[in-house]
Amino acid sequence: MVKSLKTPRMPSSCSAGKAELYIASDGLVYPCLGLAFPEFVIGDVKKESVIDIWKNSDLLKKLRKLSVDDFEKCKDCKFKSICRGGCRGTAYFNYKSLTAPDPFQCDYMKS
Repeated sequence: MVKSLKTPRMPSSCSAGKAELYIASDGLVYPCLGLAFPEFVIGDVKKESVIDIWKNSDLLKKLRKLSVDDFEKCKDCKFKSICRGGCRGTAYFNYKSLTAPDPFQCDYMKS
């Protein structure tokens, strides 16, 4: 039997929900400071524990699964192994999309 050789998905460099959270002074929790927009509230530390938010947030689960191949214009970019998609907060701030390129880190956008 021959196993298919599927190219592994390259994880994004974004640390939101993987290595960081942002807790605002009002107790609202966001995936990171860069995604501190009302649409990205993932919990409230006054109502639930940080551990529960970390483990159970659907948005964090989605962010953790994001691959560079999910990002617009990144899938076929020759620089994707270097930048790995950049910051999702910067992409969202500029383009209102979690899958847009990071305009400050993206060499493709600069060329």
